[in-house]
Amino acid sequence: MSKQIISDASWLPLRVYSGVADNERKDAFTRDISEFGDRILIDKNPGDTNYTIFKFHIWSVYVHFSIINNFIQKFNYCIIGKELKYDNLINLLIMVKNAGDGFRDILIRNLPYIDRWTILDTGSTDNTIAIIKDVLKGKRGNLYQESFINFRDSRNRLLELAGTDCAFNIMLDDTYVLNGDLRGFLSFVRGDDVADSYSLVIEGVDVLYTSNRITKSSRGLKYINIIHEIIQTENNINISIPHKVAYITDVISPYMTRRTTERKDKDIGLLYNIIRENPLDYRAYYYLADSYILKQNWPLALKYFKERAKYRDKGNLMEVQNSLYYIAVISHNYMNEKWAECHQLYLDCYNFDTTRSESLYFIAKHYLDNGNRDIGTMYLKKAYSIPFPEITMTVRKDIYNYYIPFDLMNLCYENGDYSLGEHCCVKVLSFKNDDQLARRWYDIFKLLNKNKSGVKQKLRFTVNDQLLISFVCPGGWDSWDGETLHTRGLGGSETFVVKYAEGIAKMTDNKVIVFCNCAKNYREYNGVFYINIEEYTDFSKNYYIDYVFINRYAEYVPISVVNKIENIYLILHDLLLPCTIIPNVPSLKAVLCISEWHKKHFLQQFSLFKNKTQVISYGVDLSSFLIKKRQRYNFIYPSFPNRGLLQLLQMFPKIRRKYPSAVLNIFCDLDHKWTNSHSADLIAYIKDLLKEQKHSVINHGWVNYTTLREFWSCAHVWLYPTTYVETCCLTAYEAAASKTLVVSNNGAGLDESIGERGLVVPGDSRLEEWQNECLEKLFNLLDNEPKEEERLINTNYEWINTKKYDLLIEDFINRFL
Repeated sequence: MSKQIISDASWLPLRVYSGVADNERKDAFTRDISEFGDRILIDKNPGDTNYTIFKFHIWSVYVHFSIINNFIQKFNYCIIGKELKYDNLINLLIMVKNAGDGFRDILIRNLPYIDRWTILDTGSTDNTIAIIKDVLKGKRGNLYQESFINFRDSRNRLLELAGTDCAFNIMLDDTYVLNGDLRGFLSFVRGDDVADSYSLVIEGVDVLYTSNRITKSSRGLKYINIIHEIIQTENNINISIPHKVAYITDVISPYMTRRTTERKDKDIGLLYNIIRENPLDYRAYYYLADSYILKQNWPLALKYFKERAKYRDKGNLMEVQNSLYYIAVISHNYMNEKWAECHQLYLDCYNFDTTRSESLYFIAKHYLDNGNRDIGTMYLKKAYSIPFPEITMTVRKDIYNYYIPFDLMNLCYENGDYSLGEHCCVKVLSFKNDDQLARRWYDIFKLLNKNKSGVKQKLRFTVNDQLLISFVCPGGWDSWDGETLHTRGLGGSETFVVKYAEGIAKMTDNKVIVFCNCAKNYREYNGVFYINIEEYTDFSKNYYIDYVFINRYAEYVPISVVNKIENIYLILHDLLLPCTIIPNVPSLKAVLCISEWHKKHFLQQFSLFKNKTQVISYGVDLSSFLIKKRQRYNFIYPSFPNRGLLQLLQMFPKIRRKYPSAVLNIFCDLDHKWTNSHSADLIAYIKDLLKEQKHSVINHGWVNYTTLREFWSCAHVWLYPTTYVETCCLTAYEAAASKTLVVSNNGAGLDESIGERGLVVPGDSRLEEWQNECLEKLFNLLDNEPKEEERLINTNYEWINTKKYDLLIEDFINRFL
C-alpha cells in the first residue's frame, strides 16, 4: 500500500496508507452481512436476474430476491435509492444520567456525524431514555442501563460495550455538539498507523480547551483517574485536530449549570479522599481548586491553587500556568491583597509562560482603571503583541479576541496610532460582529488611515476674502448631486444639503462644496461644487476649509479635527446610537438637531454637549407648490414603505367603502435593495395588498422633485399611520405647503412637524382599535366639519410660511457663518 504524509502546524505528521479505509469499510460490511451467507455477493456478478444490485462505495452489492426484504429492513437507515451509504467510521459514546429536555437537540445535532451509537445510562429518572429511543431510532446502536461506578470505570465500561464496531469511538458529554468536517478528517486519517487517539478543541461560552475525545477502537485505550478522568497517556500517541477543521461546542443551559454545581460537592469529597490517600497527588489539588471556583469559595480555591503551584515541574504544566493565573486573579479581585503583591503574582504567571497574555491584560486594566494610561497602554500593547496561544487546557478566547483589542482600540485615537486602532477593530469585529462601538471606531480609523503623509502648508481653494464652506454628506441610496433632486428625487437629509448649499452659495460670495456620493469626481451645479466623498480626506488635508458641516456621519468629525479644520458642525437627522463617537473638542462648534424633540433626545444620551447643541430646521420651497383645486378623497403617501404603508393599506379598503371614489397615490421604491434586505416580509405583504387594491391604489415608485409636487397639488389627505420615530418629517412640511389635510398618530418629532395643525389620533397605528378610531374621526371631519377641516389646512399653511428656505438659510448664515 502507498502512503501519504500530511502535516499541519498544530499536529504531528501522520503516515496515511491509501486503501486502508476502503478495506476496513468493506470488512465491516462483510461482517454485517455474514448472516445472509452467499445470498449477498460483493463485486461478484452472478449473472442472475434474481439479484438486486446496490452501489456501495467503489463496489457493487448483489442481493438475492429471497432475502431482499430482510436486507432492506436491516440496512434501511443507509439505503438511498439503489445506493448503500454504509460506513463504520464513527461510534458515538455517551454516558448519561438525567440529561434534561435539551438532550434531544444535542443528539439531533450530532446525528450527521455518526454511524453507530452506544449510550450507557446510569440511572435516569427523567425523560432521557425516551429521548434516546426517539431521536436515534433511525441509526444503528445500543442503549445500556447500568449503575454508575465512578467516572473512570464507567467510561471504560462504555468503551468495552462499544467494542470495535467502528474505526473510531468518540466519547462525548451530554452537552457536547460536534462541528466542522470531522468525518472528512477521520476518513482521511483512517489509514494512518501513527496516532492512537485525537484531541478536539472544546468551545465553552468564553473559554477554549482541548480534550482527548477520539480513540481508535482497535487500540484498546482506557481511562485513568476516578474523577476528572483522562485517556491513558502511556502507549498513546495523541494528535490534536486543528480547530479550523473540527471542534466541539459545549452547550450551556441553566439546567446543565445547576446540575454541574450540584455535582461539585460530590466531586470535592472524592478529591479530598484522593489527597488523603496520596498527599503528593498534585493533579487532585488543581481540580479541587477548580471545583471551589465554581462554588465561589475564593479562600479555598486560592489555597489549593497554591498547593498545585508548588509542583511547578510536575505533570501537566498548563495546570501550573492556570494555577498561577488564578492565584493572581483571586488575590487581586476577591482577597483584596495589596496591588504590589498582585502585580508580582501576575508577572510570575507571565514569566512562567510568556506565550500567554492574560496576566498582562489584567495588569494593564488595573493601571487604566486607576488613571495611569501610559503604563496601562504599555502593558496592553505587549499583551496584544502575543498571538493566540496553542489550545491545550483553558484559554480565555474572549480576552485575546475581544477584551485586549477592545480596550486598546479605545486608546489608539488619543495616542495617534490609527493603524493599530484599525487592526484592533478588525479583531474585535471578527469575534463579535455586532459590537457597535468597534464598528464606529473602525469607520473612524479607516478614514484616519487615509492620511498617510502630512502636508507642510495648506493651499487656498478660494480667492481674496472668500470662505470655503463644505458639506460632508456620505450615504444616499445611489450616486447623486444637486441635479438629482430634479431628475430622480432625493431623501430628506440629502434634499436639506442641496437646498442649504445652494442657498448659501447664492446669498454669500463664498465657495460651497458638497462632498457626496456623486458619479463624477468633480462637477458644478447651481453654484455649488460637488466632489466625490472619497476625496474629502485628501482635500481637507491639503486645502483650507473654513467651515465644515458634517451630515449624519459622526466618523467624519475626527478626520476633520486631525486635518485642523477650525469650525466643525455635526448635523444630525436621525437618532444616534449611544455608542456613537463624537470628540468634544474646541473645533467642534455645535451639534445641530432638526427639532426640539430631537435635541432633547440627543442630550439624554450625550449630555456632555448641552452647551453645544442647537436646533435648525428643514425647509420648503413654497413657490414649487402650485395649489390647484383639490380632488376630494385623493390620498397620498410619499414616504418610505417601512414607516406606515402597511397600516395605511390595511385601512384603505374601509376608506373605499365609505368613499367609493377614493384613490391612493403611493411613491415608494418597493424593489430597493436596502429596504428588501431589512424588511423583506413586510415588503412582500405590502405587494400582496397592492395587488388586491390595484383598482384604487397606485404605486408610482420613487419619482423626481417636480413630479411629486404635481401630485401634491391635487392631493386631499395625507394619512400617515406611522410606526417610525420621526426626528422631523419633511413630508409633513410638503403636506402643509400643498394645503393637504394631515392625519397622523403624532409623537416624537411629529409633535412639531404636525403639532395641532392636523387631525391627530395618539396611539399605536399597528392596532386595529387605533385604525378604527382614526377612520371614525377622519370620516366625521370630512363629512360633518368642513370648517374645521379648512381651519387645520390654513393654520398649517400659515405655519409652513415660516419654513421657507430663504428665511431658514439666512438665519443659518447669521448663526453659524
